[in-house]
Amino acid sequence: MARSRVVSFERDRKAAAALAEHHVGMLATLDGHVEALVAAVALAHAGDVDTVRLELTAWCRAELLPHAAAEERVLYPVGYADPRGTLLVEGMLAEHQMIQRLVTEVDDTVDAVYAAATAHALRHVFEAHMVKENDLLLPMLARSPHVSLADIAAEPRSLAGVTG
Repeated sequence: MARSRVVSFERDRKAAAALAEHHVGMLATLDGHVEALVAAVALAHAGDVDTVRLELTAWCRAELLPHAAAEERVLYPVGYADPRGTLLVEGMLAEHQMIQRLVTEVDDTVDAVYAAATAHALRHVFEAHMVKENDLLLPMLARSPHVSLADIAAEPRSLAGVTG
């Protein structure tokens, strides 16, 4: 293998690791929001429920959903083009739709218990989605000789730029 391709594989491996770490951080933040909502509901603090529910959905709309849109724009087309990733990407796109619906349900509901249950479901759907992305899609792309994951992540308005 040529030295430049070895360097490229290493750059792509590091880019995959950085993206995976970002996903883990997003899950931790989502966990915090969901746990705060569940706690507010458990303590029957109606004002707190509304506040933390709105904080959760605001974070989802500012961070989670834009990140998903960026993945669909810059990462998923590359994964979809690889025959090994086509069905995986189709499934992950369906999960993005489910995540969007769950965020909307949490945002729209007036029932505190339903909001907490839906937020808990959102957390689990995102975790399952993240595992597929981190353990299947990113490693596949990092090993591909036809894709530079490092270049994709370095582009302006790419995945690395969608953090705030």
